Amino acid sequence: MLRSGDLFPEIPICATEFSREELNYLNLADGSSFSIAEIRADVIVVEFMSSYCMYCSKIAPTIHQAYSASKDDPDLRDRVRWIGVAVGDTRAEADRFAEKNHVPFPVALDTDYQLHDAVGGPRIPFVVVVKRYSLERLVVASFHIGLIHSSAGFLQEMKEILETDAAFMKGK
Repeated sequence: MLRSGDLFPEIPICATEFSREELNYLNLADGSSFSIAEIRADVIVVEFMSSYCMYCSKIAPTIHQAYSASKDDPDLRDRVRWIGVAVGDTRAEADRFAEKNHVPFPVALDTDYQLHDAVGGPRIPFVVVVKRYSLERLVVASFHIGLIHSSAGFLQEMKEILETDAAFMKGK
């Protein structure tokens, strides 16, 4: 499983399932696929979720609050991007989950578990916060398995990550 300091894996995600607005939010150009590392942001929050996971629904309000607060925070709004990864879901299942739980950010499909397996196949919900290490690579700054109880605490964590040099986070 991924740990803090690990490089985040580069797995292609289908770009054609995203709207132009979603691609703009992620700072991505048109194309057939992209990796998380291509998202232009200093910090990227990756939430692994599934429509079959009851805890994913329970964490949704806290994640939504943190996302909304990050968009309103001048220290975070232009430097942090969020993306969901629907593990094992079809597009219809992921869309229903996102609508029911008010997921405000783009959600990629991982129907074949490729990205989930690449991060070690953890239980979900699994939230990974990655920081840009180089133009093409991201380093895992923190991760959360299960519930996140405080959106304010999560926001503070992101601010601390932004202030930390990614080179000091990278393990061997």
